[in-house]
Parts: sequence; structure tokens; C-alpha cells
Amino acid sequence: MAINLFFKTLLTLMILGGVFSCDNNGDKVSGTITFFDRRDSQDYTAVKIGDRWWMAENLNYRSDTGSWYVNNDSASYASVFGRMYDWNTAMNAAPPGWHVPSKSEWDSLLARYDSDSAAYAYLTRTGLSDFKAQFGGYRDGGGNFKYAYHYGPYWTSTEYNPEEACYAFFNKSVKTVTMEYYSKVRGFYIRCVRD
Repeated sequence: MAINLFFKTLLTLMILGGVFSCDNNGDKVSGTITFFDRRDSQDYTAVKIGDRWWMAENLNYRSDTGSWYVNNDSASYASVFGRMYDWNTAMNAAPPGWHVPSKSEWDSLLARYDSDSAAYAYLTRTGLSDFKAQFGGYRDGGGNFKYAYHYGPYWTSTEYNPEEACYAFFNKSVKTVTMEYYSKVRGFYIRCVRD
């Protein structure tokens, strides 16, 4: 009896404390949790949007090859942007129990909003959800880091063709998020989804 009262009180406090947020229709679209990646002892926040748990920050797992920080491994960017990955590395970088989302999963997330600009407004760092997409730029095929603080590209697990893969593209200059495709050798970020 006392345990039931405890959990009811805890749930009430969580709801009143802002653990859940609502979209413009008043539907519950997010709650947050924290999970632990045993591989490198990092904690991550995740947000529930619809029926899926999405990481609310970029993956920061260091692989032996195929992953970088902004500006040639400057670890000062780790807490802001996490790491970027080439596509092949990204496909094996997710923590156990999580995966790199498919294009279909990204499409479902973006379809919750009326337009590309509405999705941008909800999903960026200053947006109305706890998703908080980051604008860390990218690493091109020649090893150059470009457009930090302007572009936020996120890999999907979906190949477009043998050399290219699909990604979600957050563009700060036009305030939209769209689905695109590009070379798998580029360094983009990852937001994993819980299995």
C-alpha cells in the first residue's frame, strides 16, 4: 500500500516537474530518461517522441577508426557535439540495446510535424522538445571540417546506393530539416533509437 502511494506521488511529481512536454495539439510527445553506455562509461539522455525513444544528444563513442571530433579531434567539442562517424563506422557504433535509425524511422519522426520548418522548430536545441539537435558541421571526404554551428547532419542506416547513404539534415541558415543522401565517407553524427 505504501509502495503504491510512493509511486503515485513520484509520478505526479514527475508530471508536474516537466518530465513530459506537449506538442501544439496538447498530445504528450516526450519524456526523458538517462541510460549508461558500458563500453566507455558515458551517460546519455534519451527522449520519448511518439512511441520511440531517441537519444537527446549525439553519440560520443570513440571507435578505433572512422570517428572524429570537430576540428581534428579537439576533445573540447565532445560535450557539445559528440563525435562524427563515417557511415560504415556508424553502423557499428550504437550502444547495446540501441541502433542507428533507418530513413523510415527518421521519416516517421519528421512526419509528426506539419512541415520541414516545424520539425526544425521542435527538434533543435532551442526547440520545443527535448531532442535538441546540434549543429556540429561535418567532415568531408578529404578530412576537412566544415560548417560547425550551421549544419547538423545525422546518419540513417539506410543506403541510397553502394557509395551513398541517407541522412537527416538540419540546416540552421534556412531553419529546416530534410532527408538527403551523400557519400558514406563523410563524417556525420548519430542519434540512436532504442531497440
